[in-house]
Amino acid sequence: MATAPACCCGFTECLQSNRSDGMRPSLTENDWNFPKGRVPDEELIPCLLWEFLRESVTVRDIARDWAAWIALGKAAPDQTPLSLRTQQIRPVINAPFTDTFIHSVCAQCFGFAKWFDQPWQSLSEKTRRNLTDSNRTNPALFVGYGLHATGFVQAMREKRAESSDPLVQARAMLPESFGDQEAVLLVIDWGRYDDAKIRAEFSTLVDALPRPEGIKPTVQSGSGLQNPNEWRGKLNSLGMARIYARYDATQLSATHPSVYRAVAKGLSDDGPVSVAKKLRAARKRFEESFATLLPFESKPPLCITSSRLTRP
Repeated sequence: MATAPACCCGFTECLQSNRSDGMRPSLTENDWNFPKGRVPDEELIPCLLWEFLRESVTVRDIARDWAAWIALGKAAPDQTPLSLRTQQIRPVINAPFTDTFIHSVCAQCFGFAKWFDQPWQSLSEKTRRNLTDSNRTNPALFVGYGLHATGFVQAMREKRAESSDPLVQARAMLPESFGDQEAVLLVIDWGRYDDAKIRAEFSTLVDALPRPEGIKPTVQSGSGLQNPNEWRGKLNSLGMARIYARYDATQLSATHPSVYRAVAKGLSDDGPVSVAKKLRAARKRFEESFATLLPFESKPPLCITSSRLTRP
């Protein structure tokens, strides 16, 4: 196989598909390399979610259904069933914008825009910013969507009438379409209390706020935003799994030497056997991360199932 030419996206090297049908998209540097200079820490979580969702068979099927729904225009049926299916996609990751981000990606980006094969890094800065910032708010805060705005007003009146605390709380479970989410509305008397007292009340509230019965957290220990190296490591493992799906180490060395050198970096022995071992280990880590972060996905990720090479 000849070395791949520069691609139309402007990258110097694309890893071409090994599939005999020729239908698999080329693998650009943006598919496998996630340096801090191009994926800053504040974009790690949305980038990770975007790239893992691209590997999900379930998400691809839902995106196709959204595309078909959008194509029907005014003849499209009620979108509620499709929205409910989309809302069932729940990655196990502690990100405040997860739910609305997932819906936006599946319905708009993958369904309407058909960006399923677009790496996060190839999106415009404006698109990445909109996806990150506009979806950062917990959907529970949008009480106007729901059926609880009037109930909140009444609850606030009742709470204020019976309480002299600086923080007055009203809470209600959101409609079923939001899953196990609850909205909590607080009233803060800024004019009466200083910041120290308000912070103390917040702390008391967090300690005292009872968890609704029967709802257990799915976010696993260590899956928060506090460890950028953990998330970048998962992205790097995904990138190597994508390379491994297309090339064995000898092929990679012959056709894409710069990529081979990047994979071999840090190895005391940069021969094909050592590089292959590193790629296999990375693929295993990726599979474990994929199963942990996307527990709804019952099928193997696409970069493994679409490989023509049978490997352990």
